[in-house]
Amino acid sequence: MIKDAYIRNPKPAREPVQAARELMLIGGRRAPAASGKYFDTLDPSTERVIAQVAEGDAADIDAAVASAREAFEGDWSRMRPADRFGREHGDAAIENFTEPKAVWINTGAS
Repeated sequence: MIKDAYIRNPKPAREPVQAARELMLIGGRRAPAASGKYFDTLDPSTERVIAQVAEGDAADIDAAVASAREAFEGDWSRMRPADRFGREHGDAAIENFTEPKAVWINTGAS
């Protein structure tokens, strides 16, 4: 039969995971999932594992929401963007930071 003449490319076998384990970022700190579980992230072109990512669950969501609420209710939400940027990247970075500005472009249309 004709279909028997086609050579099928088998999916590459999954190689043993040698990729880095990626942690979650909650409250400014890197941490594994509360469950300790990870899931594989694959390169879609080769189906090889390129990373293992912490598999968050309800406990991790609760921790992230609590951290976000604490930041929002604190000084963070009242800070200017430049000040937040400096706090995250160091005060020296502020020298090159510019506040967003509104720009009006005349397109010639009335």
